[in-house]
Amino acid sequence: MKIEIKPDGVWYHGSNVFFTELKAGSTITQWRELAEAFSHKPGALGYDDDGLISHNGTEKGYLYIIDEWIDIQKDIYQHPGTTMDQSAEFITKRPLKVKMIRECEAAGAHKASQLLFDLDGTLTDPKEGICKSVQYALHALGIEEPDLDKLEPFIGPPLADSFMEFYGLSKERTKQAIVKYRERFSVRGWAENKVYEGIPDMLKSLKEAGYILAVASSKPTVFVERILTHFGLRDVFSVVAGSELDGRRTGKEEVIEETLRQLSGQKDAGKHVEEVSEQSDAETRQDAAKRKCDAGENRRDTEGNSTEPGGGSCRRGEVIMIGDRKFDIEGAHAHGMRCVGVAYGYAQSDELEQAGADFIVDSPAELLQLLLRLRTAEESGDMAVCRREGWALKRAGGNVGAEKTAGEGCAPEKDSGDERRYIHE
Repeated sequence: MKIEIKPDGVWYHGSNVFFTELKAGSTITQWRELAEAFSHKPGALGYDDDGLISHNGTEKGYLYIIDEWIDIQKDIYQHPGTTMDQSAEFITKRPLKVKMIRECEAAGAHKASQLLFDLDGTLTDPKEGICKSVQYALHALGIEEPDLDKLEPFIGPPLADSFMEFYGLSKERTKQAIVKYRERFSVRGWAENKVYEGIPDMLKSLKEAGYILAVASSKPTVFVERILTHFGLRDVFSVVAGSELDGRRTGKEEVIEETLRQLSGQKDAGKHVEEVSEQSDAETRQDAAKRKCDAGENRRDTEGNSTEPGGGSCRRGEVIMIGDRKFDIEGAHAHGMRCVGVAYGYAQSDELEQAGADFIVDSPAELLQLLLRLRTAEESGDMAVCRREGWALKRAGGNVGAEKTAGEGCAPEKDSGDERRYIHE
């Protein structure tokens, strides 16, 4: 398996020890999954031809990013004893500052327990209602668009962003367009919608399997609630979060943050964050980070990964986002969460792959199968079960299997430039 190292890529290290500076002579990598595997201190580790890693590590670990610029020519050198691809592992020549971005639970310590669903294009097909309401709004502004198919890109992103991006409207004209859009959508458009086949049964099965379900949508909460109630789906969700009619909380990252806050039962995250910033010098960095995480504050690195312990889910178990657009994937990754992309929605060609979806499914039936298999894999600590059931990690470049004995403490990780996607074969 060929790994391409990028000079501006993110470098990772995995360990079962908490610290703020990485010693010289440690191992780092741009292969994220490898670093996470090493954080569990495995005695043996291997990966198959598709790059899917399996290991026997059982300890709780920490995933770090290198928090300073690395000169590939001066600061590191290739691991001379690696049995993996020659670009998989590098040794540091000097101490490096690091940030812990995730606590990696020991195998079997927990399993994914909370699922966040997008609404439009994931649970329901809203094309008629959304596109006709956009058409209505454009007509009111003197713009004619007879082809509803051309308005599909409006499904998913914040409405204001779409009007400005696709039709070049000014902020003032965008406000007028939104008023006209809601004039129709609030009366007729919200009901011009249909639930995808298999969704009700899938949600019921996930609920019975012990998952806690929530909705995280960029659509105003009032419409999300109305639509779910109309289709008899509201009762299966513990939390329903969306945007506000006044334009607040329209970005997916913000919506996910609000959903997580409600799931954890927090009342005022901002107040706690202020308290954290005023902590005494005597308080440890780890304690401070955990308090920030509990408060819902999630800092990101340049790759969109949470730089706080727990990656946004903290003590609330693993959380998975399910959505049909790149905005869902980006929002999930900003909180350190995995995301399943559903290809039956309104993503453009290769959109989900390019956004870095952790898994991609073609139907609600496949989504159910994947989520149940993930629980099985996480309970056993054997993610290769997904491979045996037909879920494969696809990478660009050559594939060479490898088996190695894990090193002490340090942990390589995934090439940030490595194309990847999970599909059902």
